[in-house]
Amino acid sequence: MTKLLEMKDSLIRIYAKFDSYINMGLKFILALVMLLVIKNGVGYMDRIGSLPISLVLALICCLLPMSATLWVGALVVLLNLYALSIEVALVGAALFLAIYLIYFRFCPKDNVVALLTPILARFGIPYVLPAVGGLLRPVYSALSIACGTVVYYFLDGVRQNASTVLAPVSGATSSERLKVLVGLLADNKEMYAVLAALVLSTLVIFFVRRLKIDYAWTIALFAGLIIQIVVYVVVSLALSVAPDILMLIIGSVLGGAIGTVLQFFCMNLDYERVERVQYEDDEYYYHVTAIPKRTVAAKEKQIKQFGNTGRMPRVSQTPTGDTTVLDRKALAQELDIDEDLLK
Repeated sequence: MTKLLEMKDSLIRIYAKFDSYINMGLKFILALVMLLVIKNGVGYMDRIGSLPISLVLALICCLLPMSATLWVGALVVLLNLYALSIEVALVGAALFLAIYLIYFRFCPKDNVVALLTPILARFGIPYVLPAVGGLLRPVYSALSIACGTVVYYFLDGVRQNASTVLAPVSGATSSERLKVLVGLLADNKEMYAVLAALVLSTLVIFFVRRLKIDYAWTIALFAGLIIQIVVYVVVSLALSVAPDILMLIIGSVLGGAIGTVLQFFCMNLDYERVERVQYEDDEYYYHVTAIPKRTVAAKEKQIKQFGNTGRMPRVSQTPTGDTTVLDRKALAQELDIDEDLLK
């Protein structure tokens, strides 16, 4: 455990020193992955989906706030949908408008969760997100996850029906295309099962980890993951949808592992040394619970002298780490300079 705590402190110091560069790098990677996922799913406009364009857009995103990445992603999606058909682009624009009105009203700062949801859903593991949103984010992260899930299932439905109904060469009328587009969400029972599991799991993790109990984060994490599995299976069976148990288990296990790592870095408490204090003043009576964090003591620095140390003046180190010359006069004589130059 001591080695892990030392590694944690080292990583925190490195991040604190290079946080600007690390954040820019992470935003670049996230934006590039987003653009590649869009190209793989609904890449109907070859020019905007090319690798050089994706790299340039990702570079622009890393220099802008995180919310700009969402706008860039929405614009790229709409351009690809327009290349497929004007009806698909209009329905997609209406969906994005409704989601953005809800998103920016209730959770405008939850950009990372909203962006990760459709990306992880594309890889079949959206079940990782409740652990992240419930442990680290406010309660409205459940809404961000819901918005990202709806976007994913809409785009996935477009991808599955593009060659048969939605493309102009299919011969379908505009009304038939609109009917199919509405049905992508209204009749998608799998989306309802996933939405129920993700949202309820996120809410359970959020509210349980805020309880004043020992090991609240650990209990919240595993309670939420169990709720996620149960809700997904029950709702899927109730809606006559075959549940994807394998990806559910894989996603839940990954969520538990990621949640454990997040707990180690963000809320690593030593419940064996809990202190409960009671005191009062003229107006109130106080009950205070103090839970110490698991930390490792900093190593003391030692100064070793080599060679002929008898000729040099004695030095010491101040609490701030600055070296103070105790015998300025002796040092001035040794260096054959004016003592005032050492002040």
